[in-house]
Parts: sequence; structure tokens; C-alpha cells
Amino acid sequence: MSNAMLLYAHHTDGELVDNVKSGFKACFEVLVRRHSQSLYRVGRMFGLDNSQIELLISETHLHAYQHLRRMRNRSAYRLWLITSMIHKCRAHMRTQTDSGMNLRDPSMLAARSACHYAERISSSMLVTNKLEVQLDELPIGQRTIFVLHKVEGYTVRETAMLLNTSEENVLAAMEQAKSNLRKTSRNWHYHSGVYALDVYCCESIVNQVMAKVDSRLLVSPAMAPRA
Repeated sequence: MSNAMLLYAHHTDGELVDNVKSGFKACFEVLVRRHSQSLYRVGRMFGLDNSQIELLISETHLHAYQHLRRMRNRSAYRLWLITSMIHKCRAHMRTQTDSGMNLRDPSMLAARSACHYAERISSSMLVTNKLEVQLDELPIGQRTIFVLHKVEGYTVRETAMLLNTSEENVLAAMEQAKSNLRKTSRNWHYHSGVYALDVYCCESIVNQVMAKVDSRLLVSPAMAPRA
């Protein structure tokens, strides 16, 4: 655990954002570590592979760092971050679709890597692995809603807002997803560990982001727009 995590892990997102604005860059590392797991799940729910997801997570964190002073509701940092990651994933998917790449090819999915399976050999993780495979087979609309609502814990309203759809569509897709998962697994409800970000990938993301953060300056308070 880094010194930043030891010193600031108990701080809220809002407090960390304020500290970063005041020049304590180390607090941004806590935000990166705290939210990279959620961003990784967003990338996985869109069917991207590890290298693509890692790049988009880094870009999302850096975008947030560059625009912290534009935040009007600092307590909604996580929601703001997830929204940005969703936009980046959708833009990336459009680019890949235009180039003719098949994002649904199972060989492209991170969960198939030998390293991934080697790290997850306990009985509980075996259940999770099976659920991940079954989630990968769901239509993307059902999968994204299931991950945001059931795994990440967003409300129906928040999930609808994140995906720019109606609450009715969210509820309908959730029922369809649960029905499809029940057909293939009795353990579909054990979802808390799906699409887990491994420690090596997390450290790589943190190192990439903080190296770039250390080379940049935030807008000075005198020039910053009012929150």
C-alpha cells in the first residue's frame, strides 16, 4: 500500500478532490486506486480486452484530473468518472466497428487469459469465472445494465441516466438478463466479484496515470471557473 493510501484512504471523494485542487497530487492516486475497479468493469461490460480497457481507464482518470475544477458537485465524482468511461468505451467501439473488428470474439476477452485464471483458483472464484463467461454471452444491452445495477450498485434511475435510456428499459433488461442467467447458472446472484481488476493491472494503471499527473499542472485557483 502506498503512503498516499495510508494517509488519505479514509477521505471522501469530495475531500480528495479538494486536496488535489489545492495541489496535493498524491490524493489523486487514492482516487485512481479507489475507482479503477469500477472503470474496469465498465470496459469489460462493453466486451473490450485488457489492453484496450487499461488505456481507456488511464485516459478517463487523466481527463478527470484535467477537468476537476469544472465539477459542480464534487460528491458525485464517481458518477462523473463512470459517465466519462462509458462515453470513451462507446467511442472506442464505434471506431473498432468501423474498422471491421469483432469485439464479441471470445479470444478478445480478458477473462480468457491464463494469468487471469491462474490468480482465481478458489472455489468461490470458479463460480465467478463461470458467471463472467455467461455475462459475456448476454446481449450488450442486458450485460451493461446488469453490471451497472447489480454489480456496481447504481439505482435504476442512475443506471438509466448513465446509459441514456428509460427506467422502464432498465427494469425490463434486468429481468431479461436474470432470466437468461438462470437458464445457465444457479449462482447468477453471486456477482460481487465479477470482472475483477487484478493487482498488476491496477498498479500499471496507477503508475501510468501518476507519471503523467506529475508532469502536469492544474489551472491556478485565480483562473479556475467557479464550482
